[in-house]
Parts: sequence; structure tokens; C-alpha cells
Amino acid sequence: MAATGGMVKMVGLMLLLCSPSVTLAQLVSQSAAVSPVNLNPWPAESGLAPPEPAWATSPAGSEGQTVETLVSQSAEPSPVNVSPFPAESGPAPPEPVWAAAPAGSEEQTIEKMENEEEESKEEEEEFSPEGVGVAYTLLGALGFTMTLMYLVNWIDDDIRRYSWLVISMTISIFCAVLVFTGTTRQLRELVFPSEEKFGLTCLAFYLLFICWFVILQLSVGFNAGLLCFTPDEEELEQVKWVVEDRMRCIHEEEIPSANIVFSRWGRGIGMGEDEYPVFLRQRNPLMEKINRRTKCWSMIFGHIAGFSAIHAGVNLQHYNFFGQNVGTALLAILVHQVVLFCIFRIMELIKCSSKPEKLVDRYLDQVDEAEIDVTSLSLSFLIVQCVKFGLTGEPSNAEGFQPANAIPTEWYRGAGMLALIGLLFLGLSVILIRCWKERENEHPFVTRSREILQTTASMCFSWCGLFACRWVVDVWARDGTIALKPGSMLITVADAVVLSALAFLFTVVLDKVEDSMAPSVTQARVFKNCITAIGLVVGLSWEHCFDRAVEVVSSKTSDPTTAGLGMTLVVVILIIPAWRRYILTRQIFYEELKEEQFSKHYLNQGIGHQLLGELKGAEE
Repeated sequence: MAATGGMVKMVGLMLLLCSPSVTLAQLVSQSAAVSPVNLNPWPAESGLAPPEPAWATSPAGSEGQTVETLVSQSAEPSPVNVSPFPAESGPAPPEPVWAAAPAGSEEQTIEKMENEEEESKEEEEEFSPEGVGVAYTLLGALGFTMTLMYLVNWIDDDIRRYSWLVISMTISIFCAVLVFTGTTRQLRELVFPSEEKFGLTCLAFYLLFICWFVILQLSVGFNAGLLCFTPDEEELEQVKWVVEDRMRCIHEEEIPSANIVFSRWGRGIGMGEDEYPVFLRQRNPLMEKINRRTKCWSMIFGHIAGFSAIHAGVNLQHYNFFGQNVGTALLAILVHQVVLFCIFRIMELIKCSSKPEKLVDRYLDQVDEAEIDVTSLSLSFLIVQCVKFGLTGEPSNAEGFQPANAIPTEWYRGAGMLALIGLLFLGLSVILIRCWKERENEHPFVTRSREILQTTASMCFSWCGLFACRWVVDVWARDGTIALKPGSMLITVADAVVLSALAFLFTVVLDKVEDSMAPSVTQARVFKNCITAIGLVVGLSWEHCFDRAVEVVSSKTSDPTTAGLGMTLVVVILIIPAWRRYILTRQIFYEELKEEQFSKHYLNQGIGHQLLGELKGAEE
């Protein structure tokens, strides 16, 4: 209670001091009337009184001096003993480090702490190379996918047709190279001789090529209905009305004749099960299914056989005699073509007797197309190998890679010259197509030779473009122009993305050129070869990325070769059915649409305009 009363009195004194109307004399008189507060740490009964303060013993008239003295004492407080030792205990405790620091060291300490905080933040913000790679992959995949959506839904039918053709060719080459690479690695460990024995390795790859080509013929024959199961001729000729609406799930679903409202020239309008009008088209579902399946497996196994022929030809070029210079390497190409010609002629001895003519024709057409693809693919690659041999003086391996120090850094001797040679091959392809046209009663050998040379020239253009881009990226990575390690996974993905962007840009340019020209069969052949070459470039670039990805993942397993083969088969099993059902179908549809537009039936007689006239008359 005494302490509480004292506090109240002290508050009162402070209020009086703050009041301007209170004089110093009144303050002194009032303070004298206030009962003293016992602030002595000893009890009052002890008889010990605390020493009087200085202001209590000051003489009269010194109030102003006393106030000034109090103010000065409050401004300079007396030091407080915070040491755990009493003041009279003898030696003083050691001074802390901060007390003995020289003047100005506090600012240096603060700056040091701030620098340490900034360095710790920078260390936290640094990302690992794996994180950077994943970020680039996600952003690139998103941009690439959206670009495909723009192209396949373009307002121009030609752009859509080119886009689906490039995508289909890309996936076909991608799957073919994955299967070939996986099986070849497994065979190298089990059967194949050492890579240093070029003669035996060349023979082994020729045998492997024969095996793949036989598998091609068997698969095409089976899907054409020539093996195991052969449909009746009546089924082959049966035509049905099906829904022609690719935006609905009932697309290609059969519609009864009773539901057809209007029909003319193979087109019609009918009522679906939900009594909603749908567009119809007259089709032969069985033959379309056979055509789609035979084309699928002829493309896949044809490309696999083509890469087998490439490895066989490269090993032949590396043989002692043929590996001396560019001239002997070109001679190896001639020997390679003679070997392929003999193999193909032996395969033609296989006959399909007592089978429906329509199925036999389909089988022969697909085998002939596969033969042209195999020959053109291997021939074009070997020719470009000779070109690179002449520019660098070093032979390339079967995948087209050369030592990094052999690639010229000057553009006019390296990538620039290779790209220029590729453009010359493209011009040669155009000249061959426009000047060497099909004639009446032409021998099949002449026809096949003309198509092989035309396709080979366009594929040489694609190979030159692919290796020129690789050379540019490798030189930039080696010189430090781009902060990427030569041969790394990230630089491989960047190479594929750049090539894909250039390929689709080239596709748009081709469409503009085609629109400015009069339609003709020769023109269509030129642009088809160019698009095939573009698909080859894109497919090979992305295949190299996925091949490296499979190699990286399988290296973490106990048996990398078997694990890589297993992952390859899983990827192929997932991709091929989707490609055949949803991508190859679109490619075939746009090719048929283009053929209808070029057909004499539509161009000369104008059936399309006649159909529109009849529809308008029916509406009236």
C-alpha cells in the first residue's frame, strides 16, 4: 500500500511539473508537504537512513542551479555494474571483444553480415543442371505441341496435308530407328563380330538387311490377306454408307440404307441413332483397313531395312580398299547398289498364285514402295558420307558422326558448304522430276530407276541439312558461343527443336510456292519429295534424342543393353497403334483428297460443280 501511495504522489509531481502555471516555489512548497516515501532498501526500523541527495542540501536560491544539475546528470547517467563480480572483488572482468574493437569496426561487421546473407541467398537460388534440363524440356515440349496444333488445324488444306505427312514420316522413322538400334546393340554382344573387322561386320549387316526385308514381305502379305486368312472377293467389293464426321466418335460407323435422306456421287446425308442429321460417304471399309495396315508395316519395316542397308554400306566404305579416299568410297556405293539389286530381284521370284488380284496388287505396290525407300535411304546417306569425307578428310561412322576436331570451324569449309551442297541436291531433284517424266509403255525397271534417283536427290538434301545443323551446334559448343557441353543431352534436344522449327517453317514456304503455281502431277511429285525429306530430318533428330534418353536411363540398371531394348519395345508398342489409327489415317485421307482434286474426272467434267447445282435445285 505504501508503494502504491508513493507512485500516486510521484505521478502528481510529474503533472505539476508539466503544468506551465506552476512555479518552482510552489513546487518546492508542495514537495515539502508531501509525506516522504521510503525508498531505502533497508527497513525503517534498522535506524539506517540513506544519504541525502544533493538537491536537498542546496542553499537557498539555488533552485535553478539544482534543476540544471539534475538535467546534466540525467543526460550523463552513471555507469551500471552489470558484471557478475562485485566492484570490490579485485581485478575487473575482461572486456568483451566488441568493447575493445577499434573505431569504425561496427560498420565493417554489419557489411560483412550483409555480404554473407547475400551469398547464402545466391547459393539457394542456384539450380542443378538436371533442373535446368527439365525446365528446358518442359518449355520446349509445350511450345512444340502447341505449334503442331496450329499446323494441323491451319485454314489451308495443303498445310494440313503437309503437316500430317511430316508427323507421320517422323514417327515412322523414329520407331524404325529405335527398333533397329535396340536389336543391333543386343546382336553386337551376342552374335556380331568386332567392329574392327569391317568385312565380317559388313556381311553380318547384309544378312540382317535380308532378314528385315523378308519380315517386311511377310507382314505386308499377312495384312494384305495373302497369308493365313484370305477374304472373299464379294467382301472386297462390298461398299457401305458410313458416317463422315471426324469430330464425332461415330465416324466411319455404318448407317443403314433406310436412314439415308439424300445421296449423290458417293456422298449423302442421313440420320444417326440420335435422329441427328450426319454427313455420309460411300466407302469400302475392308479394303481401307487392308490399305492402312499394309502401308503401316511396309513403312516401319522398310525404314528398318533401310537403316540395316546403311550400316552395311558404311562398313563396306570403311573396308581397307574402299576407305582410302573419296573416289574409292564412291566405288563402294556402286558395289552396294549392285548387291541390293540382286537381293531385290531374288525376292521378286516369290509369286502369289490363286489369290484375289486386288490383294496381290496391293501387296506388290507396297513392296515396290518399300524397295524404293530402302534404296533411296541408303544411297543418299552413303553419298553424303562421301561429301563429308571430302570436306573434313575423315570418314564418318554409321550414325554420321565424326571426331570433333575434324569438323571445320570456317563456315565456307564446313556447315555452310554442306548446306549449299544440300540445296544443289534439292535443285537436282526438281530438275529430274520436271525433265524425266513417265512415258507410255515404259519398262518397270526404268520407272523404278527414275523414282529412286528423284527420291535419292531429295533425301541427300535432308541429310546435308541435318549434318550441317549438327556441325553448327558442335562448333558453337566447342568455341563457347553457347554454354552447352558438346554431345550432351541438352544440346541434342536443342538441335531437334531447331530442326523441327525450321522444317515447319519450310513447310509453310512450300505451301505458298505451290499456291502460286498451276496444279499438275509433276508439281505434286516435287512437293511430296520435299515433304518426305523434311520428315526424314525431323524424325532422325528426335530419334537421336530418344535414343540418348533410353541410353541414359538404361545406364543406371545392371544390364543396360537388355534394359534399353525393353524400354524401346515398350515405347514402340505404345506408339505404333496410335500412329496407325489416328495419324496415318489422316495422312491417307488428305492424300486421297488431293488425288480427287487432281483427277481428270473432277477437272474435266466438273462433277463437283454439278453436284452443287443439283443440291441447290433440290433445295428450291
